[in-house]
Amino acid sequence: MTSLVDMRTVNVAGLKPFSVVTHPQDTTYGLTGVDRRHVDFGSVTSNLSEPEAITVHNPTQEVIVVQWVKDDKCKFNIMPQARSLDPWKSCCFHITCEPGYNNNSKLFSTTMECYCMYRAMLDHDRVKQPYHCAGWSFTVTMAAHTFQHHESIWRPETNLLNTPLSLPYTVTGQPVYGTVVLRNTGPVEAQYSTLYAKGLPLTVWPPAGTVDPHTFKILTVRMVPEVSECATHQVTMKINHQYSQEFSVLVTSEEPSLELENINDKCYFPPMVPGSTGERGIQVTNTSSIPIRFRWLLPKEDRFFFSVSTIGSHMEAHEIQTHHFHCTPTCEERRVTTAMVEFQSDIRNPTEKTARYRRDVTLVANSFEPRLLCELVMPQTNHVVVASASRHQVVVYNPTHCVLTFNLVYECSDNVKVEVTPDWMQLAPMTRHSSMLTAWPLTKGTESVKVYAIIVDQPGTHQSTVQPIELCRMHVTGAYPRMKVINISTNGSAERLEKSRVWKMNSIDLFNALARKRPTPGEVQYDCITRINTRLSTPLQTPAKVDLQFGTARFGSEPSVVLWKVENTGLVDCYWDIAYPDELKLQVDGWATEPLSSDEAQTYQYLLSQTFSVSPKRGCLLPGRSQIIELKYEHHIVGENKMAVLLKMRDGREIALELRGTTVPEATPHIVWPATTHTFQPVAVRCLVPPTQPFTLYNDGTKDASYVVNEHFIELLTEAGAGYSPITCCNPTGTIPAGGHHDVLFIF
Repeated sequence: MTSLVDMRTVNVAGLKPFSVVTHPQDTTYGLTGVDRRHVDFGSVTSNLSEPEAITVHNPTQEVIVVQWVKDDKCKFNIMPQARSLDPWKSCCFHITCEPGYNNNSKLFSTTMECYCMYRAMLDHDRVKQPYHCAGWSFTVTMAAHTFQHHESIWRPETNLLNTPLSLPYTVTGQPVYGTVVLRNTGPVEAQYSTLYAKGLPLTVWPPAGTVDPHTFKILTVRMVPEVSECATHQVTMKINHQYSQEFSVLVTSEEPSLELENINDKCYFPPMVPGSTGERGIQVTNTSSIPIRFRWLLPKEDRFFFSVSTIGSHMEAHEIQTHHFHCTPTCEERRVTTAMVEFQSDIRNPTEKTARYRRDVTLVANSFEPRLLCELVMPQTNHVVVASASRHQVVVYNPTHCVLTFNLVYECSDNVKVEVTPDWMQLAPMTRHSSMLTAWPLTKGTESVKVYAIIVDQPGTHQSTVQPIELCRMHVTGAYPRMKVINISTNGSAERLEKSRVWKMNSIDLFNALARKRPTPGEVQYDCITRINTRLSTPLQTPAKVDLQFGTARFGSEPSVVLWKVENTGLVDCYWDIAYPDELKLQVDGWATEPLSSDEAQTYQYLLSQTFSVSPKRGCLLPGRSQIIELKYEHHIVGENKMAVLLKMRDGREIALELRGTTVPEATPHIVWPATTHTFQPVAVRCLVPPTQPFTLYNDGTKDASYVVNEHFIELLTEAGAGYSPITCCNPTGTIPAGGHHDVLFIF
């Protein structure tokens, strides 16, 4: 047996350096320093056999001590049991067998172990720490029997377990081990020795020995295949020198091999944009039957651009893995590098160095600057009602050779709300996709929205270093619906009234001024259908109110009709509705109703008799278009009548129209004052001939009416001015014809 630990050249206690010296295999003593490993005495007929000699040689440059170790019950003795040997010297040891007188027809065998150590290590005074030189050992097998010539040796009862022996897969030149159990089930000892073909790289340890009755021995089989093959070798075991048993040893050795997917040793990345990260997976297969270890190596100058997810790892036999390579280009370029995978068997053996194998893969990556083309499909008009949606279709085209993944973002002011659906796209080369851009203007005016594309690696990940690409600009105008009365006309009983008077009676200027203003939040909150009230009156939330006078006519005369020509002066469609008081009243249960007031009862009477009516009740005005609205008052209720209706422009203003009309009996005058106050036109100071200024009175009745001006207040002004009167009435009395007017003249 070889030394347990490799000896090192050291200086011990001032001695000259020493080292273990081994002889070639064909020398007399071999590597262990003993000439015989098996001593067979054969038949021993007496109590003490003839001695057998074995020679132990000292193959070192220092004095060694040889110590034999044996069992106390052993029938074999060796003399001397211990002695020292000088360098390069040999010593002869004598072995005898003492079977005894009562040991007839028996087999004897044993294994003695011899320990060799340096004598210098035994002298502790001469040893300097931390030097330590370990010794070594070897064994010698001894056998004998006491059978006579006319007696036959007993047939042993032995069998082999774990046969045929199949050794694990291994690599050429690397040892592999297995075990075989030799069991003795008989009553006698079994001596064995192993035989196999010469030159076969196979070793059985121990090669010979003895198995006691009803015991077993574990034999270790060591195989070092020299070529890649799958072979079966036969080992013969000689039992008690006469009987034999065989067992087979199956060993498979091969070289580690690694195959890549069918890429012809070239890996092409998909086209990329600078700043993004491209990924390419390579399928790696361990085609051998042994585990391997591998690692990927990349050139140092290309590690900034290329990386691999699995740098090094372990692969079991016939395992398939996918390794992902990543490339991050910085500019438009074509980059080529070579990645090398280095692999070797993963059969760990500290005394052997396994061979390493390599495979090269060429990585090719192309990057292009991103370019996007955009087409904005505009709607028929960009003018929408404030807080309404304006939808535009954005068509994006990818003219490059790489897949572009990008997010759609926008830039706008706080006066407009924008939504892009979907907000990210992934376009293949030479393809297009559309996205919907919706804008809600929050105030009146024109707003601009810019749409950008930000190139990213994957949806929702960090953006790349590429600058955002402006795709398009969209302009949206928010406006409120507008309505303006541009002309009026009369019919029926109101036909006799002058147009200028009817214009003032209907408060057209006030109506147009209110319709031009921006609606309040409370007005745009409700639609005409949802504008409800618990009473038969105008909702209190309506801030704009206008009085509409139909004039005066006798009972039973033709209805007074006023025709409004309204025009949409805004930029958006104007949807308008006229709601009567009963249409705005909330329907409640009978137990919750309250008694009607006098005004509500009168309004209810007007609704039943249709005293006031508006036609049409609703309509739609396109920008720049006009429409006629008819307002009618029936003269079949005597007195001054009034009823409020609500004019509601959808998403715009609401104006309460107070409809007023007067019906008088037959032969009754009715004087109408245009206003309760009158302002004279300015006159120049010291004007010698001041102009005459009229104040017009109207008689809408059916009988002439006389008037008298009360000049008391004029007299008070004269007294205050020391006899000078600033105002003089030219006709303080007069008559107003029925259905006509009369001018009361004043000089200021």
